[in-house]
Amino acid sequence: MSQMTDELAIHKSIVVSCSVDHAFRVFTEGIGSWWPFEGHSLFEENTSGVFFDGEVGGRVYEVSKTGEEGLWGTLTAWEPPHRFAMTWHPGRGAETAQDLEVRFASEAGGTRVDLKHTGWHRLGDRAAETGGHYVEGWDFVLGRYGEATGKAA
Repeated sequence: MSQMTDELAIHKSIVVSCSVDHAFRVFTEGIGSWWPFEGHSLFEENTSGVFFDGEVGGRVYEVSKTGEEGLWGTLTAWEPPHRFAMTWHPGRGAETAQDLEVRFASEAGGTRVDLKHTGWHRLGDRAAETGGHYVEGWDFVLGRYGEATGKAA
């Protein structure tokens, strides 16, 4: 998996051993079954799930067990099963949003999932430090996703 570049862009890839359609659905509709909520969510152990509204302008949001909602971002592209893009600002104001894009493409024996996380400059002085945490964080998150889909060896 690649690292953060000088432009503060994170690029990560994983190959999973399932169809493009299944890979997309697990990442979006099934995110609640594999996302590592503890330490990587707004409500942590009190989370009941994460939901994609499934259309451009739709929300990606987390819901607590008590029904409280927390916005992760807004979908800027929705092209199932090949791509989605969104703003990314879980629990923060939209003015600090980064850009997240995830693409799904057929590859021999499965699907290649490419994640690109950019727009770190919007965090100002916190950009480098926060982005650095995400370099490792996305590896952990994608590892969990790979397990949920049957990651290729």
